[in-house]
Amino acid sequence: DLLPFQTEEAKALTPAIVVVHIQDTWTDYGALLDLQDPWLTTPFIFAFGQGGVPDAAIKADFPNRRLIHYYPDEPYTFYEHPREK
Repeated sequence: DLLPFQTEEAKALTPAIVVVHIQDTWTDYGALLDLQDPWLTTPFIFAFGQGGVPDAAIKADFPNRRLIHYYPDEPYTFYEHPREK
């Protein structure tokens, strides 16, 4: 669902790299790629949350972007850090 990323709250977080934490299937992540271009110049860049990859490693590749975590089971909530399990 693309709607959470079209809200004013989400737009205020850009430019951002969004770590998508898969809940059911890879399509939780894949559906969001419509909001990203291959040149990584869009307001949101999506990364497949694989767990264990430190935020610092992701942030190092995109120093001018805010790092946020997204969980499809809470579509309108954006986290600055991975949520507690």
